[in-house]
Amino acid sequence: MSPKILYNKYSASQIEITNIYLNALYPIILNQLSEDIERCYKLNWRSNNYEVFLGNFVLLMSHVIHDRWITISNNAAPHNKSLNITIPKDFLEFSEWCVTSDTFNCHVHLILGTILASNKASTYVLPTSAEGYAGIDNNVFDNSKVLVDSPYFLNSKFEENEFKSCNDKDCVFVFNDRRQHSKYFNLNKQFRTESLEAKINNFEEACLALCKLYIPVDYLESLTALKVLKKAYPPKAVYTSIGCHFNTPIKYLVGEYINKIPYWIHQHGGGYGMLNTVVPEFYERRVASKYFTWGWIEDSKTSPLPTKPRINRYDDPKVVLLKTLLGCKYRKYLILDNPIYKENIDLTKSTIAFLQKISPRIQLHIAHYENNKTNIGVDINELYHNNSKHFPDRSRPDGAYKIHVCNYLGTSWLESISSDIPTIVFIESNKYSFRPNAKILIDELIDIGIIHHSPESAADHLNNVYDNPDKWWNSSELQNIRSKFTKKYANFNSNWPSYWQSNFANNLKLIN
Repeated sequence: MSPKILYNKYSASQIEITNIYLNALYPIILNQLSEDIERCYKLNWRSNNYEVFLGNFVLLMSHVIHDRWITISNNAAPHNKSLNITIPKDFLEFSEWCVTSDTFNCHVHLILGTILASNKASTYVLPTSAEGYAGIDNNVFDNSKVLVDSPYFLNSKFEENEFKSCNDKDCVFVFNDRRQHSKYFNLNKQFRTESLEAKINNFEEACLALCKLYIPVDYLESLTALKVLKKAYPPKAVYTSIGCHFNTPIKYLVGEYINKIPYWIHQHGGGYGMLNTVVPEFYERRVASKYFTWGWIEDSKTSPLPTKPRINRYDDPKVVLLKTLLGCKYRKYLILDNPIYKENIDLTKSTIAFLQKISPRIQLHIAHYENNKTNIGVDINELYHNNSKHFPDRSRPDGAYKIHVCNYLGTSWLESISSDIPTIVFIESNKYSFRPNAKILIDELIDIGIIHHSPESAADHLNNVYDNPDKWWNSSELQNIRSKFTKKYANFNSNWPSYWQSNFANNLKLIN
């Protein structure tokens, strides 16, 4: 299926209204799905236990299904042939399918078209078995320490000597070195298809039916194997960042001991605390007992905690690094700043306008984040080629570049501005809606020349500061603004283990 068929363009007001609706719908779908799973697997869990375990899947599915639902609501057609359905292993695989898989999106399109036409597909053909997580290699944890699982993106971001240093300091926390194991499970076909076999009257019922059909194996069939964690000796608390989305056994462990294990989740991306709509933040803050941020505070649950910097600035950089955002074929969450399909074309044209305006003397490399340039529904390379813009891809560490330029407000610009690397950003003003406290600082960044609302303005500024960026960047006014901003929204610190040690120790005292 072409992404053009499923492409919806939203206004800022539509995004806001739809997110309010989906946030209200989320607990309704979650509660019903939890009841259905409990009926089959009898974990003696309530909906809040299940929310820790699979709430992120329900939230993502509601956004995906709503986007596809409105695409075909005025052009519904029944599909009376059988569909060979493939079931995802885990949340990671499912989330990839949502944004890249033609097969998955085609099947969802056909199922919803049939539902809207008040018909049923004749047959849903599911495989007999599929892979899912069965557990982890050691069920015994240190009940005197915090289990640190999947910190800031991936464990590989932490060097071996950092792990050793933490353990040598008699830390109150210990890194999770247990591996997830997988096996093949017989699929529960009755559970997955029972809601589709009944008459579906509205979007809410359709969303629940698709949740049950496509729920990853490790959230359903693997429950029979994960039950062994009921006998686990639990840690004192669990800390994670991305693990709250991807580490199924640990999510099960926290779900099982929900009233006994404090669950500490750390912000792991840009936009959190700044933008009005950050969908993963909605789930993470709901399930966390303590939510650590990169500096900002909004309520009693949020608390600043530094994380490890990923960029070390070099002494004598000579080349500019342009960091560009590439989106996906299909929409994931209903937000404005993550481009799909033709929005990638618009963003690339804006980037080309920047490149056409910069001085020929400027040396520049390009880094594309986040998906493969050939897997987003359009040929970005062809766009660059047709506009005679040829720059080499990034070939050195980020810290080895003279100036960083970004065409989006994600994590990358926070990392460079925190590392005191001259940073220029250009964005469309209507793509971002800021929380009031953040907007005050964003406006100061605009006034000082860090953020621009057009590629041409950013290019002119780069041309002006390229020969001596430190004269602009090291001015007392800019450094004062940068310091205020990074303290609140980009709190990276090379001494992070000491901050973690004292913070975790203080929080553990509160629960003893």
